[in-house]
Amino acid sequence: MSDLSKEDKLLLEQAFAGVKPMNLAQNRQPKAAAPSKTKPCLRYKSNENQPILDTISSDETRQISYLPSGQVSWFHPSLRAQEIKKLRNGQFSCSDTLDLHGFTKNEATPRLYQFLNNHYQLGNRCVLIIHGKGYNSIAEPIIKTCVIDTLSSYPELLAFCSALPKHGGAGAVYVLFRKNDTTRLQNSI
Repeated sequence: MSDLSKEDKLLLEQAFAGVKPMNLAQNRQPKAAAPSKTKPCLRYKSNENQPILDTISSDETRQISYLPSGQVSWFHPSLRAQEIKKLRNGQFSCSDTLDLHGFTKNEATPRLYQFLNNHYQLGNRCVLIIHGKGYNSIAEPIIKTCVIDTLSSYPELLAFCSALPKHGGAGAVYVLFRKNDTTRLQNSI
């Protein structure tokens, strides 16, 4: 305030003449409730349409990367850089593709869980899920959001990312599974 001229100081004092300091205790925002230790996750058995409630520890909270182009990705911290590059470049062999175009959210969700559970149990490592870009949705892409929400809570994944343009671009995702117990046993023998 020492750099101000006398005239500026006078104007400033006049401007702040009726101002009273705020009570800091009244201005504080209440603290948010502590996050729960577990996050519920609905999964479907491969031969049933009834959901099973699982939990994911809060240590596995997934920070999903969203780009303005519509590209999405998430990679488990243990995944090596070369595997991330390989997935992003579509170099994993996709054992199957699920196309959810034309389905409602209620129709797509059990199909998606069944697809994920089946391929994980079979020991497949990579699949392609086509959800579309949601151009016909009013607000946000409903099926894409449903797929990303499901993948973000599905514990058997190592990674997922938007596909290459030839496989659907921002309208599809590559999904990389963890090795299941059977696959781990076979690899250790």
